[in-house]
Amino acid sequence: MSTRRIVLMAEFDKGQIGGGEAVVLGLIRGLVELAPATETYIIVTSHSMAASIREFLVAPHEVVCRPSRNRVFFRARSVFGRFPKFSTAFRKLIGRKPQGLPIDVPVVDRFIVELVPDLIHYLYPLHFAKGPIPTVYTVHDQNWEHLPDLFHKDYIRWRRALMSAATRDARAIVAISEWVADDVRRIYPLARDKIHVVKWAPYISSQHKKVSESIQGLPLNFVLYPAASYSHKNHVNLIKALSHLNQSEAIDIGLVLTGPKNEYWKVIEREVKAVANSLSVTHLGYVSESLLAELYERAALIAFPSFFEGAGLPLLEAISMSKQLCCSDIPPFREFGGDYPRYFDPTDATSIAAAIRETLICTEVRKIAPPQATWRSVACVHRAIYRNVIEQHCRDAV
Repeated sequence: MSTRRIVLMAEFDKGQIGGGEAVVLGLIRGLVELAPATETYIIVTSHSMAASIREFLVAPHEVVCRPSRNRVFFRARSVFGRFPKFSTAFRKLIGRKPQGLPIDVPVVDRFIVELVPDLIHYLYPLHFAKGPIPTVYTVHDQNWEHLPDLFHKDYIRWRRALMSAATRDARAIVAISEWVADDVRRIYPLARDKIHVVKWAPYISSQHKKVSESIQGLPLNFVLYPAASYSHKNHVNLIKALSHLNQSEAIDIGLVLTGPKNEYWKVIEREVKAVANSLSVTHLGYVSESLLAELYERAALIAFPSFFEGAGLPLLEAISMSKQLCCSDIPPFREFGGDYPRYFDPTDATSIAAAIRETLICTEVRKIAPPQATWRSVACVHRAIYRNVIEQHCRDAV
């Protein structure tokens, strides 16, 4: 039997491991561990992420990056981005819309074709490209449909065009939860028979090696919220809730945040300053896997007040680490968490405060954790999908 060459598209360009990168790395690790001699994985990634993947990759699997001239392009784009008028002119010159989005859904380029793949899996939705090679497409959520006020109209049009092309052309669609699968079916009914629900596994678990060093400025008693500072992550209501608890209940608990700061951080920072006398907030930015595991271990509880998610990595990790957990009462969290978390209304800071207070003072026996996938089991399901797609493509070609 000939070797199947499977290209995994993972062109993140952050250089840091956030939630999106973590689940991609988890899947790649699982696939490489399970791969028989008849499967070779080629991971297409950015120069900034290549080292993180090479740490656990073994032959014959390989990491490849686009030619270095693209790095010059990205540097130029970054420089122009500091000057809006020049940025707009530059984007028009290279055939992009004002927001930097392609005018059309892209076509598989020569670089990928020359890897001679039997299948391409687009692990991140924005990476999809049309072409004759059979594809698998992962959908994390459709947040632009549910939170349209947070996105520019051009971005929404672009994502709809991309989803329409991907759900039409991909041989298989992977949804990360039943809720996401139903959401895709609702908008793109022709994709109904292609959808496979493959739920995430926790990336951080009790098996992670933890650090022993002290962390400067860390409160002795704290709530942990590991999330990027997007507005829908709802940091502000969590800060208000904890400030209220400290003032009304004399609980004296702090808040530790991890993840990148983006444009919405200015709003969060104003709230942090407004409650400075009643709440200690520590923002650590991106942290290593070992440090994040240590933070989970030390935290009094994990909070997840997001308004919208397709799944929720902190929820899975909190359960895996057997931590007290308070989170938003939204369908994906119910799907993954069952009766384990204490739920609250994320739009109401009073509801968040009440749930956290009850969790901190409650002496009841912790509820039984729902069963969780592992990245090996997630990889096993993906391998079955790959096999079916390739075999179907071969039958169609006869």
